[in-house]
Amino acid sequence: MHRSVFLLLALCALVVTGCVGYRTQLVRMDASAAALPAAPVGPLTFEDAVQLLVARHPELKATRAAALAVNTRPGPSPLVGSTQVLDGTLTETMLRTDVLSLLGMGPRQAETALARAVRDERVRRHHERTRDLVADLAEAFAVEGVLSELPTPAAELDIKPFEDAGLASKSLIAAARSVRAEGDAEAEVIAARLAEARRRVAHLVGAAPGAGVLPQGVDESWPKLPAGDADRRRLLLARGDLQHLLAAWRVADRRYRYQVARQNPNLIIGLGGNLDMSLPMQLIQLELPLDAPAAARAAEHGRSVAFHELEAGVLGALHDAASTRFDVDAAEARLRAATERRKAAAILLTARRAHVETDPAGLESLVLVAGRVVDAARQYREAAVAAARARVRAARAAGWPTPKIVGGGV
Repeated sequence: MHRSVFLLLALCALVVTGCVGYRTQLVRMDASAAALPAAPVGPLTFEDAVQLLVARHPELKATRAAALAVNTRPGPSPLVGSTQVLDGTLTETMLRTDVLSLLGMGPRQAETALARAVRDERVRRHHERTRDLVADLAEAFAVEGVLSELPTPAAELDIKPFEDAGLASKSLIAAARSVRAEGDAEAEVIAARLAEARRRVAHLVGAAPGAGVLPQGVDESWPKLPAGDADRRRLLLARGDLQHLLAAWRVADRRYRYQVARQNPNLIIGLGGNLDMSLPMQLIQLELPLDAPAAARAAEHGRSVAFHELEAGVLGALHDAASTRFDVDAAEARLRAATERRKAAAILLTARRAHVETDPAGLESLVLVAGRVVDAARQYREAAVAAARARVRAARAAGWPTPKIVGGGV
């Protein structure tokens, strides 16, 4: 009897030695903020920025950890040990478990398949989020490229000589000051928007807000939009959100299979410490999971939900790609018009300035045209930024960036 108890305790000690210990992690807000790197500083290409984003962005670190947080090797049912004590005397020692689970039979295989599907779904979620963040990075690069190349919006209007000569009325002087104020304000808006685009890039590559990032290497034709119908459809159906929805359907399918397999009875076998070698089986139990059929029916409906969500995702993606193409056409049309208006305003200002040199009576017309120059500069800036955003969003809706560009496997 004492030997049986000793064997039971030895088995428990062996199991405990394989357990994972708790590892302390100290977290402080100020320490997390101080750990943010200031690098990179200076010129930064899009390709290098993508590598930094994938490696350093905290959200992607979290999605990678979430994929690793899935136990893809669920073990068998617990091994239960028990002893019976009668009047202070140990009468029997018993070990029992589900023998089908121990042999890898029953619902255990389906449970393992479900766990692997859950992990794959989280990997797909990581890839989807990576591609979303890289697309956000591309939009920040495109906007920064537009803003950094904008000319000064000032109209270079100087009417002080006319004011000193008494040839400018108070209302005309006020109008000229307004034009200068609008030009200065537009210059400040451009500087602020440019600084914000660079701050956005620093955020996405995991750097502190003060990092002196200078994006480079993109132009107004970047990123390229897929040309042929076959390429467009292939890239579209490889979108990260659609791959994630497909993985979610696989999870629902594996969960359904697991619930179907769980309908089978569990066979519990126990071995006692007071063994009778002529009859070694001391305990046999049969467990009937009465809730399993209802759970299997619910899981089947859950799979239908995932399937229809995938259908909705594909339909939405097709329309999203078409819609963003129309947005690009509209944005580029507005940009062409704004470009011509800015050119015309500059030419007209030159003509009015030359006219005023010979006829001071044309000063009022000069001030009005200078106001149109500043207004045209503002409209061009808005149209150019909108066109850059529309192009990136159209490429994004069409399936860009591709997994090859993003990388970052788990």
